[in-house]
Amino acid sequence: MRRTRSDQGAAAKVAANGQLDLFVNANPRTRSLLPRTAPKTMPVKDALHRYGIGRTKLYELLGSGEFKASKLGAKTLIDVETADSFFSMLPDFRQRL
Repeated sequence: MRRTRSDQGAAAKVAANGQLDLFVNANPRTRSLLPRTAPKTMPVKDALHRYGIGRTKLYELLGSGEFKASKLGAKTLIDVETADSFFSMLPDFRQRL
């Protein structure tokens, strides 16, 4: 069976220990096969969806210093690490009996 050009570019080799080697033939065509690092910032819209809060509450948290943010032109970028740590430190919900 003949392989097409797209099959040859996307093919990854299995190393001797049975693990998939994603760095074989790393070129711009197969860049999507390389592991990606987690983003350090995210736009406000993505933060709203990720944490399930409203825009007003997000800006209240920014104003109080609970979150860190940066500006890139008109865009506000939320620092993922501080936002994740804030939400991980919230107390668990306990229902009153």
